[in-house]
Amino acid sequence: MNTISKYFYLTLCIFILINSNILKADCVVFTKPDSADWTMEEYQDRITDNVWITRKHNQSLFNIAQEDGYSGSNGSPVGTLWAGTTTANADSTSYTSFVSMHGGSPQSIIGDTVSLYLPDDNLYFDVIFTSFSGGNNGGGFSYIRLSVPSDIDCVVFTKPDSADWTMEEYQDRITDNVWITRKHNQSLFNIAQEDGYSGSNGSPVGTLWAGTTTANADSTSYTSFVSMHGGSPQLIIGDTVSLYLPDDNLYFDVTFISFSGSNNGGGFSYIRTSVTSLDLDHQLNPIRFTLTNNFPNPFNPVTTFTYQLPESVPVSLQVYDIKGRKVLNINEGIKSSGRHQVTLTASKLSSGTYYCVFTAGGFQKTQKLMLLK
Repeated sequence: MNTISKYFYLTLCIFILINSNILKADCVVFTKPDSADWTMEEYQDRITDNVWITRKHNQSLFNIAQEDGYSGSNGSPVGTLWAGTTTANADSTSYTSFVSMHGGSPQSIIGDTVSLYLPDDNLYFDVIFTSFSGGNNGGGFSYIRLSVPSDIDCVVFTKPDSADWTMEEYQDRITDNVWITRKHNQSLFNIAQEDGYSGSNGSPVGTLWAGTTTANADSTSYTSFVSMHGGSPQLIIGDTVSLYLPDDNLYFDVTFISFSGSNNGGGFSYIRTSVTSLDLDHQLNPIRFTLTNNFPNPFNPVTTFTYQLPESVPVSLQVYDIKGRKVLNINEGIKSSGRHQVTLTASKLSSGTYYCVFTAGGFQKTQKLMLLK
C-alpha cells in the first residue's frame, strides 16, 4: 500500500469522530489528530483494560493506562511488542519494541502491515499505519487495527497507482464472479466478467451500490457506482457506503480510503466489512430479479441456473437453437420470492450453441449455452 493522501486523513478523522458507530469491534480505524488532547478517551486506542495507545505532541507512542508518556528506554508502549510483518508471517523472534521495529522512522512503515502483540493478554493484531506526523507537528497518527484471528470478515484492499490490474493481488476477489479492480484512468470494473469499465453500466458487473450504510439502505437506495457517487468518487472518501452483490445476495459496508483522480494511475483502497445481521429486511429478500450464468458452461448434458426473485411470479426457461427454433421448454410455475435453482438437462440435444431465454414475470434475460458431447 502506498502512502495515502493527507486529504483522506483529514476527512477520515472528522468522519470517525462523528460516525464512530459504523466500525466493527474487530476492525478498528483509530485516529489521533495533530495537537489533539491525548488525555481524552476518544484519542486513546483502548485495546484492553491495560493497554491504551496514544501519543503526545512531540513523542512516540505510549500506553497511558500504565505510563505518563513515551519512555525512550522501553521504545514501546508498556505491554506491547511489535514485528515488522504480518502476524501470520511473524515468529517469536520477530517481536521487539516499536522503535526498533520501524528503525527510528515511523513514517517508513506507513501503508505496511505490521504485527502488534499484547503478551499480558496473549492477543495479536495486524496494524496498518495510515499516518504518523513527524517531530514537533502535533503528535498525530492513525491506523487500521485488525484482530487476529477475527470473527468479522473485514478486508483492507488496496490497488496502488499504476499497479497491474491483471494481477490477482490487485483484484478484490469477493466471490468467484466478482473481482473488483481499476485500470489506470477508469472507474472500477469486475475483471471476472468484463475487460474494463463500461460507462453504460456505471458499475462493475454484478454490483449495486448505495450511498449509506447497509443498515440504513433500502431496496430503492441501490444504483450504479457512478450514480452513487455522482461522478466524483473522491467525495465518498471516508464515508461508509453499501455494496450489494445480487447474484449472491451478499451485502458489505465499504469505507473508501483513497481514490486517485483520472490519469493518476488508477489507485484506490477501501475497508470492506461483511454484513451478516439477519434483521435487515432487504437481506432476507432479493431487491431485484437476477439470473446468474449457468454452471457449468460448456456442459454435458446437465447445467444449473441460479436466480433470485423479489416477489412471487411465474418462471420459465425456453431454449432455442442457432436457427431460432425452440428445442426445450421448462415451466417452473409460480415461484416465491427468494433464491432458486433450476437444472437444465439437454441429453436429447446435439452438441452446439444454444440460447436460453429466462422469463420471470416481466423480467427476461437471454444467455448463451454451449453443449459439448
